[in-house]
Amino acid sequence: MWHCGTVPANGCFPFHVFSFFQARALCFQIQGFTASTHICARWLRNGVVHWYLCTTDGGSNEVGARRIIHSDIKDVNNAFFFDTTCVQHSQHLISLSALKAADRNLKGVRDWKYFSSLAVCTNVCRDVSKKLFGAWTAAHGFPSAKTHVKTLSPKAVAGRWSGCDRPEQRFLQCGQDRLAPVLTSVLKQKIDSKDPSEKATESKSVNDIAIEEAKEYSIRMGKWRRRCIECVSDRLWWQCVEVMNVTRSVLSHLSNFLHKQDVSNHVYELCTWKAAALFQELDLVWPHVRDSNCVTGEGDEAQFVRDFATPA
Repeated sequence: MWHCGTVPANGCFPFHVFSFFQARALCFQIQGFTASTHICARWLRNGVVHWYLCTTDGGSNEVGARRIIHSDIKDVNNAFFFDTTCVQHSQHLISLSALKAADRNLKGVRDWKYFSSLAVCTNVCRDVSKKLFGAWTAAHGFPSAKTHVKTLSPKAVAGRWSGCDRPEQRFLQCGQDRLAPVLTSVLKQKIDSKDPSEKATESKSVNDIAIEEAKEYSIRMGKWRRRCIECVSDRLWWQCVEVMNVTRSVLSHLSNFLHKQDVSNHVYELCTWKAAALFQELDLVWPHVRDSNCVTGEGDEAQFVRDFATPA
């Protein structure tokens, strides 16, 4: 989104193109510029100051284009160029940074990575959803199965990194004590005896390509099922899921707010009151994590989770 124009008489400029994360910093920059009468006189000698305000996503091509524009207009005396990453994209970049930090922490501690393990477990649960519902009903009753596993597990989609909170919430809602035994039982049956539907797929294959694709799918699902059993049986995996979900709660709140249809001007509300409320919420994240059960306990793994959850 672009906006360019002159400064109104009241000195205001269109904040609607700015991420609320950088609006306050921009105000400080402007105050610093206006402190020097010499600079102001030089910029205003033509009677006009031109503002170029740019909001894009955070892709490498967009960031590179912003730098080129900065370089092109740096010697233009009466022109400003301010750029920022859009709020919608910022939350995904923040979430991606958190996922990368999680993998750095887990390196050498576990052989699974956080996002890939979450995506694998979600896809496996979707693949065995009917059998999982039946096994859950037998173990915990129909009302519980209807509440927890009736619908398909939400996907963890690469690229929409802040969307991890929905599959995380599904796993946390089910809980390790209830989900791990039921899911492990279903998956071991799949692994030990080949699924009839997979046999039927192979028997109907009429060419080499279809046969190879069926074999590849069978091998991949076998690996995913074994990985899923490993993760849902690992207390550390569940603790990481809880920590990641809690620490991303403010971003989830922001995302839900930006998608609300009954808000007429989202960025206006962010600049006037909502951003301050979100920052207050952010201050409560660490106390919430500290007081939860996911960071309690003794031993090396418990200490790892505390270090994993500790703000840098």
